[in-house]
Amino acid sequence: MGNSTSSALPFTIHNDIIIADETNKTGWIQYTGTRKSDSLPVSVFSASKAKLLSTPLPNPSGGFGAHSHTGGITSAGKITSPVLQGIDPNCQLPPAYHHFQKLKTLIHPHILRAHATLDTDDPGGTHGPAAAKFGTSGDFLIVTESVIPLPQYLDQLPTQNADNAESVGWGLFCIIQSLHFLHGTAKCAHGNVSPESIYVTSGGDWKLGNFALLTPIGPNVGPDEHFCYYDSKLCPQGYRSPERAEGRYDALSNSAPHVMDSYGLGKLIEHVYQHPNVGGSGKVPQKLLKATQRLQTLNLKARPRCGPLLKCP
Repeated sequence: MGNSTSSALPFTIHNDIIIADETNKTGWIQYTGTRKSDSLPVSVFSASKAKLLSTPLPNPSGGFGAHSHTGGITSAGKITSPVLQGIDPNCQLPPAYHHFQKLKTLIHPHILRAHATLDTDDPGGTHGPAAAKFGTSGDFLIVTESVIPLPQYLDQLPTQNADNAESVGWGLFCIIQSLHFLHGTAKCAHGNVSPESIYVTSGGDWKLGNFALLTPIGPNVGPDEHFCYYDSKLCPQGYRSPERAEGRYDALSNSAPHVMDSYGLGKLIEHVYQHPNVGGSGKVPQKLLKATQRLQTLNLKARPRCGPLLKCP
């Protein structure tokens, strides 16, 4: 894959596909690759702008769509953002571009590390965000550390291995650390804490990725118009907290940054321990059960921060 511009990257992109765009709603295809200087394995995420433009986002069933929130959105349902000038907001391009822009700004040991990014229409990165400038042809490329998606990792765990529960516990610890950083230092909410947003290295470290919904949030701040529009279209419904499902975004703007992600984390913990390869009874370990339940409380003010979970035994 690739073209003459992408070949200028100091990485070789292979034809082995880890994630095909047909299997996800983000438009990104994940390939294997290597660094040219030392053959270090990497992952390469590629998204064709033409395909992103022509692929509609799913229409969520049930609940309230993003149009129930009017801040920053016109009466015709269009986001008043410069990135969308001339672009149908209901295609995959705007959230893909959001992720492309945000990932390279976030550096933390447990956030998916971007070694390089490239807009093949703008290899110098000089065009800026407006759609008329960044173009609607070419590809977005993101080169990261070598990883596989969490669902694939869980499926590949050896069955009846006593070490699996410990490996999963370490992985969740990694994700909690990344969320603690986002909420406390970056003052942002991830907005899409779910299995499809997590990747695993060959060493078993879990990395938070998929920043298509990243939003600043806090008292009287956010969630931003991009988040409100795409929330119901991108985040799996089971991982959206009740106030999101009901379109009560004003409640989030008066809450702390962790509130929506804490709910998603509770659902993620349940999902992981229910996987048959993790072992045990298919239930959350007793020492985590109460914390997992508190993460999913309907009371926003009682929903705990992620950081204290780092002290769980």
